[in-house]
Amino acid sequence: MLQGNLQIRRIARSYVAALVGMLASLALLQCSESPEETILRLEQQVQAGRYKETQSEIEQLIQTNNQEHSITLSEKPVDRVFAVSLDHTAFSWYENGKLTYRSLGIVKEVGLPQKPDQIILSYSGKTALAEYRNRPGSEGKCSYDLIQIMQGNVLPDILETDCENQPALTDTGDKIYFSDGKHLFLKDVQEDKTAMVVPRGAFKEKFKKVQNRFHLVSLPSGSIWIFYGEAGYYNLYYYTGTGRPELFIEGVASPRLFGSVPRDFLQKDENEQLQAESLFSGDPAVFMYTGAAGNYKLQMVNLPNRKGPEYNVGIRDDLFYVAEREEFLLERKNYLSFLNPSSRKYTQLPLEVKRIFVYSEGVAYVDPDGKLLLRSRGFSDFEKNLHRLKEEVASESR
Repeated sequence: MLQGNLQIRRIARSYVAALVGMLASLALLQCSESPEETILRLEQQVQAGRYKETQSEIEQLIQTNNQEHSITLSEKPVDRVFAVSLDHTAFSWYENGKLTYRSLGIVKEVGLPQKPDQIILSYSGKTALAEYRNRPGSEGKCSYDLIQIMQGNVLPDILETDCENQPALTDTGDKIYFSDGKHLFLKDVQEDKTAMVVPRGAFKEKFKKVQNRFHLVSLPSGSIWIFYGEAGYYNLYYYTGTGRPELFIEGVASPRLFGSVPRDFLQKDENEQLQAESLFSGDPAVFMYTGAAGNYKLQMVNLPNRKGPEYNVGIRDDLFYVAEREEFLLERKNYLSFLNPSSRKYTQLPLEVKRIFVYSEGVAYVDPDGKLLLRSRGFSDFEKNLHRLKEEVASESR
């Protein structure tokens, strides 16, 4: 029995040594090859029917290149809560007791007492509300902590409201708009005073017998958007903070918003660092779904209240408009992809993703292993050819 175990160990050691030797030889070979020579060799292996070893090598090369061109933001696959500011300059996420904030090269961390159910950022993400449902003592309502991200401070229980109505926080963090489902209120944080600023009669009700809800969104200069209605039909108002809210879109299907950038930063050379100031210059545009079931359209709105064109792209959970390409960036079949809204055709990019978040530093993404990474550079011809070969091997080996 002992002799048998020793023999098994010798075989295992021999196998490991052979594997290490093979990987070392492969690494040495790749170092001595140019990218073009590597692609040619892999193509020859595919033609010779050596699918399994070629697929393994391609996967290793793709992973190595992704690591070289991406920054790891969070190594372990953990439960996270994400948020991106409406102007898409800031990205935040919560994990393991802290909120991390990134924007234009600035990184901040703020400790939170517990995992929030939602993070609501101000327009450019300088301040945030952490939403907690069913917090002890809140009696079924939502309790909010105010996070002063730049200062690293948390003001607990700054607001308590019905969870059906979402509040909005100004960039300065000194004013919070919220609703009781009927009227619009403003809370002055510094003075700890609350006042009704817009009465119920200012909002148009399409269905009077349903419970209409308020979904508020922070805009530049302290103004807000007010989505008022029920799931499937909202009226959208623009409110500057004084006077009567302006109704400018009727029949919004959902208050969920999608962002945009003017330039195609993924077309840059893989060695060129993204310049966020250039990427986000110009007026931002956001998108929302309008219409009814079977006829939903994606409506562009140039902030704060100017309607743009409509797009027929079907219902998507996450997408992002790149104006230079006139296409939408999204996740499709676990790959970063572009969608052309005119042809309805997809262009797959050589990056496996589960979720994406586009902001001033590039594309933050959750990879298949649950890691959170950041891609700020374009894709090289080598990466594109590796992706092409990967698809060919998968097709040939079926």
